[in-house]
Amino acid sequence: MSKDPAVLFYTSDFLTGTAFFTDAERGQYIRLLCEQHQNGHIPENHMVSVCLSLGSPVIKKFVQDADGNYYNERMEQEIQKRRHFLDTRYFNGKKGGRPAKPNKKPNKKPTENLSDNDNEIGNDIIEKGGMGEKEINIPFDYFWSMYDKKIDRAKCEKKWQRLTDEEREECMYYLPAYIKATPDIKFRRNPETYLNNKSWQNEIVEHGADKKNSGATDAELIELFATKYGVKP
Repeated sequence: MSKDPAVLFYTSDFLTGTAFFTDAERGQYIRLLCEQHQNGHIPENHMVSVCLSLGSPVIKKFVQDADGNYYNERMEQEIQKRRHFLDTRYFNGKKGGRPAKPNKKPNKKPTENLSDNDNEIGNDIIEKGGMGEKEINIPFDYFWSMYDKKIDRAKCEKKWQRLTDEEREECMYYLPAYIKATPDIKFRRNPETYLNNKSWQNEIVEHGADKKNSGATDAELIELFATKYGVKP
């Protein structure tokens, strides 16, 4: 996959965050942000070559990773959000896109003119994915297979269908990180609890240590979508 040429840039935040910078320091800062976006975390010697000194206020806008390279946390978040956005749209497109909305709503419910007995059958068809059910962007089986804690499937599936498209996308995006943090299934929340609490919006607690949820890595996202959606990126 080619490098993404763009990322969201919040001009108001930039002006506020650089209010006490000189024009030269603003130039250094925006250059380093662009470097991070295009090439990843930045080696220390390159930071110094741009900012002239490790004591520069520009360098204080960056933190070091485990290898000693520098990155801006906000830029890192925006890169991940952008990648997630592009990945979900790309793979939705591979599946044919979201279904078009009907021009008119039906005057009657599918089961309105049925007998009581037929109504029960009709409602059962609707609940199980038959006529009248709105198609969702990510099938429940993808979540169920990946979560791999088989408890109360029926309840979980109903909850999955009630989520918005965006919530399902966020859930699948962060799920690999949660699974990696809880390799022993007994420490994993029951899937119904995970969905009810929208736990993907919270921090991941790795057994024995705290670990903030940073979402799936690029490789995990590619493997997830390629495997589950049956396409090659």
